Amino acid sequence: MNFEFNGGVILYFSDIICELKQHFEINLISDNSSNEVKFIHLLDGEEKQYKDDVLYFSYDLTRDMPNKCISINFIPDNLEEKSIANISRKDFFAAYNFVNDLISKNSKDKFFSDLNILAKKTTNLGFFINQAAIALNNPLVLVDADFKIAAYSTSIPPTDPLWKNTVARGYCSYQLIKVNESNIDLIVKRNSNDAYLGEACEGSPSPKIYSNIYVDGSLWGVVIMLAERTPISYDDYNYIPWLSKLIEEIVPRSGILISKDMSYANSLLHRLLVGNDIDDLDKKPFIINENSKYCLFVVKTSEKSKSTHDIIESISVFSHVLGYSSLRGIITFLISIDRNSFYLHRQNDLIGLARDEDLKVGISNNFDDISFVRRAYEQCIFALNFSSPNNLSFYSAFYFDHLVNTISNSNFNYILDKNHLHPCISLLIDYDEKNKTELFVTLKSYLENNSNIKETSSALFLHRNSVKYRLDKIIDLCKVDLEDAETIFWLQLSIHIIKNKNLKVIL
Repeated sequence: MNFEFNGGVILYFSDIICELKQHFEINLISDNSSNEVKFIHLLDGEEKQYKDDVLYFSYDLTRDMPNKCISINFIPDNLEEKSIANISRKDFFAAYNFVNDLISKNSKDKFFSDLNILAKKTTNLGFFINQAAIALNNPLVLVDADFKIAAYSTSIPPTDPLWKNTVARGYCSYQLIKVNESNIDLIVKRNSNDAYLGEACEGSPSPKIYSNIYVDGSLWGVVIMLAERTPISYDDYNYIPWLSKLIEEIVPRSGILISKDMSYANSLLHRLLVGNDIDDLDKKPFIINENSKYCLFVVKTSEKSKSTHDIIESISVFSHVLGYSSLRGIITFLISIDRNSFYLHRQNDLIGLARDEDLKVGISNNFDDISFVRRAYEQCIFALNFSSPNNLSFYSAFYFDHLVNTISNSNFNYILDKNHLHPCISLLIDYDEKNKTELFVTLKSYLENNSNIKETSSALFLHRNSVKYRLDKIIDLCKVDLEDAETIFWLQLSIHIIKNKNLKVIL
């Protein structure tokens, strides 16, 4: 379908009469108006004043005739400065509907003409989608080839439950992808911008049409119009493909990540992050070796950060990046930590980048099975919730907190008491309270600093002899061996439980 938008024209009373004469018998009485007609209104007797840019239709005879009016065989006494035409009773409502459609289409064409101009200069895809949704009077959703939500209209947001939840999440769920990958044209990849009626998306009651978007000759995504406010019209099958062509102009300069290298690996990583079963995917792009080991970086950007492209380039310099996925200010990297990778030796570079670009980085535990990606991502997101002096948060430093958090959020509403803690903990807390000492704080700092007296003294701003004195006091008071691995583990776990504010603990 081809459709050329040249912009809406200015409509005058005489223009509308000419259009009506092609379909109805109409009698022009006078034409004395120089004002543009922008709206149409059926007189109902409730009008307090008439507007110059409105064409009125009068079904009943009236002496108080507006300046621009089409009525049923009625001629007012004073025709000065009035534009009046008469039409038969049988054609009255058909003519009203015809003019209403004419003005609506002209208004929409004007709006799309403005969109055409906007597409030539804007870099803000979200703003463009908002304006297009207003023109169509329906929500729009832009989905890329990895089923991520690249943009959606907030001016007219989706109310369909499935799409409302999807745009809030930022990507299509694995269940939605699985249901639709054999139906939706985004997967079928028809080499066309034509609009298609969307029969896919189970659980989505809204009718929809969509058109594919191509960038550099490759399928980039799809623009979807949900028919929630107004029904799908014949014109929409022209508007949507034209809209997709405009989006193709904006995407390359919008700052949205267009993956040219490792694109298939990136797509697979995203599929794993949203819950795909590893057995459904071709793992070859990850070059999995028998002894391969991996970790995930999750990088949260800020307004001060460089572009996504620059951050990916910077991290790729000192890490062996197998794939990456970018979504709403968060970039996820799958990192190889095989013997030939030197990420661990370039940690200071990552710290410097995080500091300079105001990034927060969550780093998962190492893993050797690609199917662990989704859980590793959850580890990174959990670690991001904890502040770190160098903006790097290793999940390994917070796994006790995660364990305790999981318990506290369980459905059992479990209440811990002092029997779950090392007996040394409650003894030290009681002793400190009675004697105004800080033995518990000292033990906590000592364990957090890997049982290193020098680092503990630095953290507490104490002389190392003072720290040693306090530790000896703790050993004597609690009768504990601070060199026993099992004792240290129990003490560390107990301290993490105490630190967790969400957990109910009775001491």
